[in-house]
Amino acid sequence: MTAPPLFRAAITSSTFLPSQYPFNDRIPELIYSEVVAQANCKSGKDCLDCLRSVDANTLQAINKEISANGFFGTFVFVPVVDGDFIIESPTKLLKRHKINSVLLSVTNSFEGASLVNQSTASTVDVSEYISQLFPNIKANAIKAAVALYADLGTNIFQVNAIMGESIFICPTQLLMKAVGKSAYKENLRYRPVYMGRT
Repeated sequence: MTAPPLFRAAITSSTFLPSQYPFNDRIPELIYSEVVAQANCKSGKDCLDCLRSVDANTLQAINKEISANGFFGTFVFVPVVDGDFIIESPTKLLKRHKINSVLLSVTNSFEGASLVNQSTASTVDVSEYISQLFPNIKANAIKAAVALYADLGTNIFQVNAIMGESIFICPTQLLMKAVGKSAYKENLRYRPVYMGRT
């Protein structure tokens, strides 16, 4: 929160908040290790120094390869909480109401479906999906989530809802709660249409 505020009002559309990890969490460490290995920087004394000398085209190819093999609908390379540039996760800051603005937040119905591989409709397992979407989630939380969504219909509909609510709807509600009485919500009834897709 700044004084004076940096802006008077804001509009968010499809408030997107994927999992964000501390820099030394096992998830970013695994990704870093994979980049180091693909860049042939594993054997040197200083892996980071080696990476800095790798050709940009090689790094771009590594980025593309790792991202393509990531969990469908998620971004592999996201900012991490380093305690310096990003001091805390947005989720923790919002819970402490660290925001000052008038806010309009817009969501779309069934938006999670665009980030779920619909070709897995006949094979997707809800419990496994949750564990892959949230790699650090505990077994009891997976069980609770499965039970919460069990009555929604088919497995693919359930995972569409899980993706949409966890990545878009819940962050929107958290943001609005942080702003308080100056927050307004709009929901578009239909799923958004993307270029080249129907």
